Amino acid sequence: MRIVFVTGLSGAGRSTAARALEDQGYHVMDNLPPSLVTEAISALSNKVDRVAIVIDVRAGAITNIPISGLDRSTLFLDADDAELVHRFEGSRRPHPLQTETGLLRAIETERELLSDLRANSDLVIDSTGLSPHELRSKVAAAFGNIEEIKVVISLVSFGFKRGVPIDSDLVFDARFLPNPHWDAELRPLDGRAASVNDFVMGHPGSIAYLAAIEQVVDIVSAG
Repeated sequence: MRIVFVTGLSGAGRSTAARALEDQGYHVMDNLPPSLVTEAISALSNKVDRVAIVIDVRAGAITNIPISGLDRSTLFLDADDAELVHRFEGSRRPHPLQTETGLLRAIETERELLSDLRANSDLVIDSTGLSPHELRSKVAAAFGNIEEIKVVISLVSFGFKRGVPIDSDLVFDARFLPNPHWDAELRPLDGRAASVNDFVMGHPGSIAYLAAIEQVVDIVSAG
């Protein structure tokens, strides 16, 4: 059985990491007291082969849990103080250690309490600046089955005047190509219409640009 302990600072992405592991086929147990871990694993030993256990600072130490003969790893989620403050203020949820001394002091206290665990973890992921999608990808790459990882491509058309989508990985600017919007007959149609496709792809630059995009996507997906 493979066991991954998911821990780290509150607000750093433990829940997101847990969902990523669940997507990889792990049986996820959230905030299980360390005293019950051995019993839970024993009960699941004949039912699942991958387990993820999410434990926060309130649960106590996990380094001394008596587990032997199993593939055991500890994933620690971290983020800088400013990022954590921003996330808690945005969610309007209290920090589990927060008192009258304030949010920042609670984060500092938790960081101190978890410093040894962080130092002894098998993998530390700093989620500062990462989108949930990027964090899930990192967790899947570390703990998923490589042969099962697939590239998922979402094609999104957008207008630059409204801004680039914040979760985009690749952006291709096609504003140099002929725009069917300025053709009176094509304006009422959308990109699914054959006449719109013919209009755009009839431009020599469209064919070359599409071929270049395909090359870029091939390189990225292979990496």
